[in-house]
Amino acid sequence: PEPLVMMATLVALLGLVAGAEAGGCSFTFWGPSVTDHLGEIVQDSGCRSVDLSSLDNHVYTLKDSYPDTYAVTSPCNLVPGCTSPAVQSPNLPSSCGLPLGLPSMTTASALPSGGDGVRLTLGGGSNRPGCPSGRTLVYDMVCDKGGTSGGPNATITVVNGCTYVVTWLTAAACSQAATPPAQCHAPNIPTPTAPQLRYQRGEIVALTHFNMASFVKNGDPGCTADNWLVKAIGAAGPSGDPATFNPTQLDTDQWADVYKAVGVKGAVLTAKHGCGHLLWPTNVTLPDGSPYGYGVGKAKSAIQTDVLRMFSNSMMAANITHGFYYSFTNNFYLNVKSHVAHASPTILPGQVNVTQAEFEAIALGQVNELWSNYGSLGEIWFDGGYGGSVAANISKMLQKQPDAVGFGGLGVTPNPVGWVGTESGMPGGDELWSTGPSNHGDPTSTTWCPKCCDTTLQIGDTWFFEPDLPVRPLAELIQVYHQTVGRNGVLEMDFAIDRTGRVAPSHEARYRQFGSWITSCYGHPVTSAGTTSGGNVTLTLPSGATIDRVVIQEDQAQGQRIRGFSVDAQSSGSWTTILTGTGVGNKYIGVASSGVTGATSIRLRVTSAIAEPQLLHFGVYAPCPSS
Repeated sequence: PEPLVMMATLVALLGLVAGAEAGGCSFTFWGPSVTDHLGEIVQDSGCRSVDLSSLDNHVYTLKDSYPDTYAVTSPCNLVPGCTSPAVQSPNLPSSCGLPLGLPSMTTASALPSGGDGVRLTLGGGSNRPGCPSGRTLVYDMVCDKGGTSGGPNATITVVNGCTYVVTWLTAAACSQAATPPAQCHAPNIPTPTAPQLRYQRGEIVALTHFNMASFVKNGDPGCTADNWLVKAIGAAGPSGDPATFNPTQLDTDQWADVYKAVGVKGAVLTAKHGCGHLLWPTNVTLPDGSPYGYGVGKAKSAIQTDVLRMFSNSMMAANITHGFYYSFTNNFYLNVKSHVAHASPTILPGQVNVTQAEFEAIALGQVNELWSNYGSLGEIWFDGGYGGSVAANISKMLQKQPDAVGFGGLGVTPNPVGWVGTESGMPGGDELWSTGPSNHGDPTSTTWCPKCCDTTLQIGDTWFFEPDLPVRPLAELIQVYHQTVGRNGVLEMDFAIDRTGRVAPSHEARYRQFGSWITSCYGHPVTSAGTTSGGNVTLTLPSGATIDRVVIQEDQAQGQRIRGFSVDAQSSGSWTTILTGTGVGNKYIGVASSGVTGATSIRLRVTSAIAEPQLLHFGVYAPCPSS
């Protein structure tokens, strides 16, 4: 098509996406408040409007460290003959080269710096290695009331090799209050499914490890050629003997009582771990039709109890969601390792050597039992993932559990949960985002994928109970809580059930201590505000109060919207910033470097958001012990 026709098409697309009037190049978006040098708000947050139609259609050439030239027009136009307002090409202007962003993907938001102007984001540009969603083009249109700049900055900035940022100072970017405010456009913001939202708001999950490895040794698998036929040092018996699994005081009600003391809202149990031993009496048979004899409720088992039934009943009675961990990765009983059958050429007595197809049929049959016979599940764990050949069957069977989130379930469930990338409980780095499948997430992603932060109570990354192994100190658990729950993660805390079938006394004492600390520190704010729309919340402090920490929560039912904020304290008529951050999500906990005493007010001011912030809670809290 002719450039003029393409330009008209782009203008229409921009107007449709950004909420502009037909035929224009104006954008409405939520903007933060603006403060003066004393910290006083001189422009309220709210719906803002920018009209860029006065920009000319000149084509500018920009550079970065890469040799190829970039051609850039106004975001309201296209590079002549091309499909994008910006392209990369070694042969400009004779070739359009690679489009950096397609106009139909445009969204508008306030500048991330908090200054006046608008950020326009165009996704869907040409693909390149490492950019699974293609390239993204960003225009930072900055208000310049002098209007001296004739075009964008001479250098285009490349972020992570996939996002290209053009900065343009112009008087056309100076915003005005939108009229009427109700017309403010909310971009297409990703939101969670109901199970994902429940999972994130639950904050703490009991990731319960109890199976054959509890009686032989920690590991995946805990069963090895060295302990399969003989009782190894420290083990309760040979790992190949189902009777070695013999909890003499099994009490899942006690588990639930300890869970509740920590504030757990969901629990997951290792129905099958790497040994292949099952905690329920499966009806799935071996390829020759004989029973799958390695588990509870079988001829050689020490106990005939369906442990999963006990667990499920106890959790439902305690109002805790229940779910199951089933590893497709290893099954020592069936000679399967890293998803592959015939893992060892040497078959030990008691092992069963199956083909790949036979293993997958057994595994699918067993998870079908798990997902059919124990009520509505809250979470399903795919530790180590699953082979591609079973993905379609898993996805189909998961339709039986529409309320379950799936750890490692991206691609087979609409309710995926991602892994934070470490089992330490200390993710480090920047905030955890609710969107994006990568370890810390991606605020630009359209995939909702909460972050599971799994960690152990026992030292040394030890998941299954080991007699006499020390537990982590309270001070370390406090760090874990702040870095996981306090950064928009879900803490999946290991509960390593001991060989009697109970939470060990030393473990129980530490869990209860941890739960008491959470309640005493964050159970009663000095002052707080509940559900709030907008970017500013001011709280009046009681006279003489000392505070050093805040809790902020977004209503993620409407997406994770905040991209920047500050917390300020007012003393003697002036404001001082005590905390700043970027993402909030389900919960942000910020602890100031020192206590604040004598302040009269505390203020939350959102400095950047992709749409009007929706808050569930903003509270300030008194100092509390860190150990």
